[in-house]
Amino acid sequence: MVSEVKTLLHALRLFFVLFGLWIALSGHYTILLIVAGVITAILCVAISIRMDLIDRLHPSISLSYRLPLFWLWLALEIFKSGIQVTLLILHPRLPIRPCIEYINAPQKTDIGIVTYANSITLTPGTLSISVEKENIEVHSLNSKLMNDLKQSKMGSSITKIEKNTAVKS
Repeated sequence: MVSEVKTLLHALRLFFVLFGLWIALSGHYTILLIVAGVITAILCVAISIRMDLIDRLHPSISLSYRLPLFWLWLALEIFKSGIQVTLLILHPRLPIRPCIEYINAPQKTDIGIVTYANSITLTPGTLSISVEKENIEVHSLNSKLMNDLKQSKMGSSITKIEKNTAVKS
């Protein structure tokens, strides 16, 4: 009985998150789009229940005051990296020398590692290719961007904001 109530609460939370996202991203509030959003969210929740993903993959995310500060810092890193990539592209000799290396992922949770890999991909000039338990394979346009990534505070910043109580798989 307790498990069923817990599943129902997680399903309702998923429904409201999906529907809220639908409304926020659509920007239109006509009856047709609202009904389509409700139906789509219900279908996604039903599929998640059918696949038995509701309780099994329910991550516990802790929001702290550091999260908005990290987003601001990441936006600045994206901007700086965008300028570096622009200068690479506009350089007459086009000094692009692609490289692939493994970056250590110091995070303790799966959510932390995924956040780190996605942050790397969001940064222009770098792309996360594969994610392992303690390493992320990264493609970079040149070794300078790779070295900047290795020396940046991105990994430690994410480690500070992740919730340490979640279990790493």
